[in-house]
Amino acid sequence: AGDVFQTAGTGNWEDGPTWVGGVSPGAGCADIIINATHIVTVNASTASCKLLQINATGGLTVSGSSLTVGCTNNNNTLSNNGILTVSGGNLIVNGNLAINNGSSFTHSSGTITIDGNDNSGTTGNANSVASGTPLFAIGTSGTAYATGTVTLSGGTIIIVDPHIGSATATNAYAVYGRTSVNINASTAHTFQFGDGSSTAAGSSTSGFVFDGFVGSGR
Repeated sequence: AGDVFQTAGTGNWEDGPTWVGGVSPGAGCADIIINATHIVTVNASTASCKLLQINATGGLTVSGSSLTVGCTNNNNTLSNNGILTVSGGNLIVNGNLAINNGSSFTHSSGTITIDGNDNSGTTGNANSVASGTPLFAIGTSGTAYATGTVTLSGGTIIIVDPHIGSATATNAYAVYGRTSVNINASTAHTFQFGDGSSTAAGSSTSGFVFDGFVGSGR
């Protein structure tokens, strides 16, 4: 098992007191857990990690500089169970971004780049996001997004490549929502499929698959 850093309190990513043990993960390759009620901010120093988990009532704010989740391969997860805010800078996820039920996600500025395809061309390989797991998801197929807040008022989300998963329609973008929750998206916000330069193919003949799961109760 690799290194795991957990938060000790609220603070900037690069500050030692933010973390248990008093040492920042910096631009390393450790797994990160942001504990309840702790808010970690990336705004000045370049940061990186392997996996990143935001626990309920915990939070991550990217307001400047850059944070890369997934220092090796393209199968890493940023799992949000708390509060994820991107108001500037760059959030790069080499894997998948999960906005789970009960969490909040606000994107007002800056760029979020998601790349869960390792460009090998090998269907269902272990270095890419697993088949059946969307690259960007609000809720999951097992637990719909029934409570929480999603506000997309500015900035850009880019999904670089189609999914490499073996399923015929493995989604690049999926929303498992309920009518009890509104996803607030402004015309100032951009959701972009492809980065204009990558030639990596996915496994689906449909290319990028976007499913809003529209239906009764959704």
